[in-house]
Amino acid sequence: SVSSSAVVPDEPVTATESGSNAYSSSYSCTNEQAGSGRTIVLTLDPGEQVTCTFTNIFLPPPPPPPPPTITVIKVVEELGEGAAPPVGTLFEFLLSCNNGAISQLFSLADGESYTRPIGIGSTCSVDETNTQGADSVSGEVSDLQIFSNTTVTVTNTYQPVLGAEISKQLTSVNPTPVGSTVMFEVTITPGSGLTNATLVDTFDAQYLQFDGASIGGSALSCSVADGVATCALGDLSDTTVVTTTFTALAATDETVNTAEATSDSGPIGPVSDVVTIIQVVGPPPITPPPSGNAGLVGADGGLGSLGQVLLAVAAAGFALTGRMLTGRPLSARRREVSAG
Repeated sequence: SVSSSAVVPDEPVTATESGSNAYSSSYSCTNEQAGSGRTIVLTLDPGEQVTCTFTNIFLPPPPPPPPPTITVIKVVEELGEGAAPPVGTLFEFLLSCNNGAISQLFSLADGESYTRPIGIGSTCSVDETNTQGADSVSGEVSDLQIFSNTTVTVTNTYQPVLGAEISKQLTSVNPTPVGSTVMFEVTITPGSGLTNATLVDTFDAQYLQFDGASIGGSALSCSVADGVATCALGDLSDTTVVTTTFTALAATDETVNTAEATSDSGPIGPVSDVVTIIQVVGPPPITPPPSGNAGLVGADGGLGSLGQVLLAVAAAGFALTGRMLTGRPLSARRREVSAG
């Protein structure tokens, strides 16, 4: 509907349209006055007639607000150098809502987040199913009712392993010939104890071939890929010495071998040692006797000068032996030998 104030010549008159906010309004008048809105202010001259038309356009209802979301953020707190797992380690989570109507597994590394929409009024729980050996975990939620965007921050705290140490030394001969065995000893002191310990040995596959690892002569189960050998050690409570064995493949002034121990409490190390690999040269080749006139055989196939000398000595010895067998006086034998 439209209402207006009293019309007085040369005085402003106001016309107003009332109606639902579901419509937008605009107006235009025969005196070329136009605009948007629901109110018109006119000033008329005496006897002037003006017709104004209101135009309404239906406005569709606004879309409903989006459903609330739940966001899970992963934080790793390291209280000592080397206490936390390596950067990029994934932690596994389970988001469960409305008695299992929503059940979502996902993984996050330190500093990453996961977000998904949740129906308003939903009841949700967030559980970290793989803490990667954290000493403590905070921030998990249970039966959390969601009415607006909600953030859950789960923090894993890692304490340093007290007294844990690792050392490494070459125990085989250095330098080592190509094809020979190269051996290192890795000594792990677990301090307050290591659970699910693993030895990670990194080497240059151009110069060393990993043959195995052992503790006290008992072989360990190891996997090898791209110059990295990974060997399971289990739980350690006492000092453990691991012997790693390689074959030298090629000569080099120095190749580095690095070892690191990992466990549920984080990594220990790395430590390194080096070995020099040499190429052993074999004995020199045997030189054949000279040929030609100076050798045993002459160029024409007969005896050379050396062959003739040896033949003359042999003949003289034969003649001397023959005369001794005849029983003649020694002086005669000497003369015969001289004469001969």
